[in-house]
Amino acid sequence: MRSRLSTALRLARASSLPIVASNVLAAIALAGGKPPASGSTTRGADAFPAMSTVALAGGAMIAMFVAGCLLDDAFDRELDREHHPDRPIPAGEVRASLVFDLGFALLGAGVALVAAAAVATGAGVKPIVAALALATLIVRYAASHHGSRWAPVVLGLCRAGVYTTVALLVRPDLCAEVVVGATLAAAYLIALAWAARVRELAELPSAWPLALLALPFVLARPDGPAAPAVYAGFFVWVLRALLQLRGGRVRDAIGALTAGMALLDALLAANLGRIELAVASIACFLVTIALQAVLPAA
Repeated sequence: MRSRLSTALRLARASSLPIVASNVLAAIALAGGKPPASGSTTRGADAFPAMSTVALAGGAMIAMFVAGCLLDDAFDRELDREHHPDRPIPAGEVRASLVFDLGFALLGAGVALVAAAAVATGAGVKPIVAALALATLIVRYAASHHGSRWAPVVLGLCRAGVYTTVALLVRPDLCAEVVVGATLAAAYLIALAWAARVRELAELPSAWPLALLALPFVLARPDGPAAPAVYAGFFVWVLRALLQLRGGRVRDAIGALTAGMALLDALLAANLGRIELAVASIACFLVTIALQAVLPAA
């Protein structure tokens, strides 16, 4: 029987946790927008939020991501008995009731952390409402994604909810940069989730959702000294993943596209001149690749 730590890491999709961190960093960059004109006093326009706010936001999003992973396994336990008997619940490594309890507890903890950050920053109720909406989407996806053609869209909205919730902790509204960044992240994940449903490209009922992967390259074209290099690296990485998918290496392609989300975050940050956040997101990408070598991406 696997160790408890190994079971916990697999349930939590631990190899993807650095991606959540890069999402938080990108949301902070997007919420700050481009440096303001001289004399501007717009809240959050050019200042990095307090580290306590970053920690609370990061902890909240990680808690909610892990909650979604746990609930996904708990709701899918009967299907997994037939199709994925090696998953922790059907393999008898952990009880479904415990996974349910932990999942909902972490979901509540995530909302509570967002509320704590909102109180600490004076951000008001908007980020709390956004966190509650995100929690609702997470449960919706976990409970009903099998057999639903709209499941990838719901998953994409969950990822967009990460960006909007964090952004509302930094600024009082959703600026254009946040809306565009969240939309690109959602589109990217919709394409990824669509591809993850098959064993080979020929099985896709329609390949058009993969075209959504092109949106970041159209709408987030490099702007700034460091952005072209990030853009080129991201393009090469996604192209490599698509070639893997075409060659039938779906598992490798999904892992690569998952890690690639951190490169999208790096590009968004680099385009806004937040080089330190872009570098941190690239570090998250590298850590994800390292973790995927020892932990499954799904």
